[in-house]
This record gives sequence, structure tokens and C-alpha cells, in this order.
Amino acid sequence: MKKLTTNELQSIITYIQKRGFTYIDVQTEVLDHVACRVEDMMNQNPKLSLDAAINKAHSEFGIFGFSAVEDAVISGLTKKYNRFFWRTFISFLGPKYILLVLLAGYFLYKVQAFLNSNTGMYILAGATLITAIVYLIKSYRSAYKQYLAYRLSTAYFIGLGSFYSLMMLIIKERESLSIAGMNIGFAMFSAFMLCFWIYVMSAVQTAKQGIQAAEEIRQKYQYLTPN
Repeated sequence: MKKLTTNELQSIITYIQKRGFTYIDVQTEVLDHVACRVEDMMNQNPKLSLDAAINKAHSEFGIFGFSAVEDAVISGLTKKYNRFFWRTFISFLGPKYILLVLLAGYFLYKVQAFLNSNTGMYILAGATLITAIVYLIKSYRSAYKQYLAYRLSTAYFIGLGSFYSLMMLIIKERESLSIAGMNIGFAMFSAFMLCFWIYVMSAVQTAKQGIQAAEEIRQKYQYLTPN
């Protein structure tokens, strides 16, 4: 039974890259589909050349060629990373981390009560934002841009602006939000700040999960290289 050689597989990935597939994790998924199909055809017809097999495999996907695979891959990866992101986010509110989250919320509440000024709370919010940005910079590398997972994970950060805007609003209205001795403004601010951090960490873990999945396929096809 024929197995494609390294040079043959490199020819397939070169063919795939020439058709505009830029993300490595999409390339690996397309390569996985195409390589298996090319192997099957060359086993069924040993006289079939590699180029002919690749072209035939491409034509089997219809008028859109490998783009049909790309659409399916992007859709599948999007759903996969969405599920992973929300599972990660919710896991921080589960039994494993809930005590730590509550203690962090209590600590934040006490810090706000100690500062007890809009200026102090703005400084706390600003420090949180700066720390989050530094954390993101340290977590990401420029090479991550070659992965669809990177693009998908960055979409989650759009929501961070909403979190931050709400925190600013809570600071502004904090004095009018008090029930039974508890400052609801402080409590809400603490909750949103915790959500802000959980959101950031979940997005980073989502990107890393996607990159790890792509790297596993690259280990199978070690000759896969970006454009």
C-alpha cells in the first residue's frame, strides 16, 4: 500500500498554499483531507501521477475546489473554539475555582472600600487594564497570526470594551447603589473586573488550544511550512 513521501506531501501543501490558504491550521486540515484522497487514488491506480491525482482530488470538490473544504474547516473550527472558550469561561465559576474567585471578589471589594474615592477606583481600573494588556502581549507571539485560532480568539476581546465601559459607569454611580450596608456599586465593579480577567484568560487559552491542535497535525506532516 503506497504512502506519500515527504516530497510528494510537500508538493501537495505547495499546491494548497498557491490557492490562497494562509492560516496554518486551515492548511493542515485541508492537507489531511487531500493527502488521504490522493493516497487512495494512487493506490487504486498506481500509474496515476501525483500531479494528476492532486488535480483530480481538487476537481472532486466541485467548482469551488478546496474552498469547500476551507469553508467547512472554518465553520468547524469556529464552533470548536466557541465551545472551548465558553467551557473555559464557565470552568472558572465551577467547583475548582469558585472559592478563589469569591476570595478575589471579596479582596477587590475591600480595596475599593479602602480607597473610597472615584480617583482610587479609576486608578484600580486603569491598573487592571494595563496588567491585562501586558498579560496579552506576553501570551501572544507574532507567529500566532498564522493561525485561524488567533483570529478567532481575538474576536472575543471586542467584548472587553463593554466590560470596561460598564466599570466606568459603576464608578460614576457607585454612591447611589447601596443596600443594607453593602455598596452594590463596589460589588458590581468587583464582579465585572473578575469577568474581565476571566474573559481575557479564556481567550488566551482558546488561542493556545487552537495552536496546539494545529501543531499536532504539523507533527504528522513536519514538512508543512507557512507561505
